[in-house]
Amino acid sequence: MSSNYCRTFEKTKTALSAQSLLSYCLRSKMFRLGGRAGIAIAILMWLCLGSASAATSPEMPTGETIPIAQASPSKKLYVNPNTGSDTGDGSERAPFRTITQALNAAEQNTVILLAPGTYSAQTGETFPIKLKPGVTIQGDPSTKGQRISIVGGGYFLSPTFATQDITILGADGATLSGVTVTNPNDRGYGLWIESSSPTITDSTFIGSTHDGISIVGNSAPVIRGNYFSRNGANGMTIYGTSKPQVEQNTFENTGYAININQSAAPVLSGNIIIRNRAGVLVQANGRPVLRNNKIEGNQQDGVVAISQAQPDLGRAEQPGGNIIRNNGQYDINAKATTQIIPVYGNQLSNRTLGRLDFTGRVSVAPPPVEIRPVPKPIIASPPPRQPAAVTPPPLPRNNSSVSASNFPRLNIPTDNRPIPIPVPPPETSSPSPTSGTVSSEISPPANVLPVPSTNIPGGSARPPLRSPLPSNLGPAVGEPPPPPAGAVAKGLRYRVIVEVNGEREQARVRRLAPEAFVTVIDGQTVMQAGMFSERNNALELLQMLQSNGLKASLQELQ
Repeated sequence: MSSNYCRTFEKTKTALSAQSLLSYCLRSKMFRLGGRAGIAIAILMWLCLGSASAATSPEMPTGETIPIAQASPSKKLYVNPNTGSDTGDGSERAPFRTITQALNAAEQNTVILLAPGTYSAQTGETFPIKLKPGVTIQGDPSTKGQRISIVGGGYFLSPTFATQDITILGADGATLSGVTVTNPNDRGYGLWIESSSPTITDSTFIGSTHDGISIVGNSAPVIRGNYFSRNGANGMTIYGTSKPQVEQNTFENTGYAININQSAAPVLSGNIIIRNRAGVLVQANGRPVLRNNKIEGNQQDGVVAISQAQPDLGRAEQPGGNIIRNNGQYDINAKATTQIIPVYGNQLSNRTLGRLDFTGRVSVAPPPVEIRPVPKPIIASPPPRQPAAVTPPPLPRNNSSVSASNFPRLNIPTDNRPIPIPVPPPETSSPSPTSGTVSSEISPPANVLPVPSTNIPGGSARPPLRSPLPSNLGPAVGEPPPPPAGAVAKGLRYRVIVEVNGEREQARVRRLAPEAFVTVIDGQTVMQAGMFSERNNALELLQMLQSNGLKASLQELQ
């Protein structure tokens, strides 16, 4: 009889627990026998079903519960700069007015939805806007934030680059999507990502006076599907040991499109890089990987590598798939790097320079350990030097005939040139040096993200750009410069000077132009960064200094 009862309930044992099955049995007709027989049958069924369950399920410790993973539902907060109020509750009917207030109220897994409009200090925003981990700010990804603009900036004390003026500060696990970001302030950065890994998608970075996005420290963000245009120095800078994924973005008319420095190793894939001053610039120990990018129609070079940089443009086991062509000077210029550049599997023109491996045999070496240089002592005048005969290739003309993009634009001036930006002294607590040497700083290099010099060698064994100074051009601090006639007699007709404020800015200038020295011109203390016989050489140094946020100018001597 016991085996028959067990078979009777064989079907129900897989769907019911032992307790619920026993309850079912006791309510059924077969247990209405009463007395000892009913109890005996109940016990028998318990044992049968218990053993059957044990045969098919793993044994669980008594008293433990099984945790069930459930996705936390996201909470929504609404922001409207026109009709909202920061005294509201952030609901759709009572939206906040500012992103700042929404972030203050946001918890993990919150999505902040932005209504069309301009979010600025005039509407109550406090800059910089600081993203929060696990919080998404979403505008209109379908238009890349065309009608949702975040405009403004505020000071942020960077652990690695001192004080910066930024619009938005990234955060680990944060998401920014479907907005337009502009920082019109002096030396303004749109988005600053410092040793964090947010996700930035389907947005527009336009009209910032320095960079659209700056990635520093040890960051690994995802930058996907964004549009960069008309930023003063760079579309994007990538520094430190950062390894961002930069995918399917468009860079056009934005100074240097992507500037990679120090030991950064980003992956650049599927990007369109057109009509910029230059495309991808890699310096120091940079090790970027470039795959399936379109780099064409840039005024100078498509890809430039200097110092110990070694971009990976394609290997035998992983062809590059890049299209690099129709750039003003060279499509790939690797003359000034010590490395062999792998360029297997790309569509290239014949306008390349340097040691390039088209066979796919060269592997990319890991970046060497970075050693900071010891600061040079400040001297009243430069040591005597014989000017070097430097003849760089002429700067390319902006003769691109590519039509303008159909992407919707903001009403921002279309001047493509880098904007000369005066830089205030950094707000740090570092004591000023009291001796004639510059104290070493907390971070590499000073308080601005430098871009590579436009000094791109075109001849054999050409050294990096120097400031040729004859031995008789060495005025002490406070003395006027020597009469221009002597310089002109030596063929030096172009002088680059920099307005500086204090020792720290002087040290920054010397990092970029080692022979620079302090002098006085028209009663103003400045630094003479170099004198040149060729205007193109002077313009290269001028552009490099301006792109590094220094107030440099060019004087032509008659």
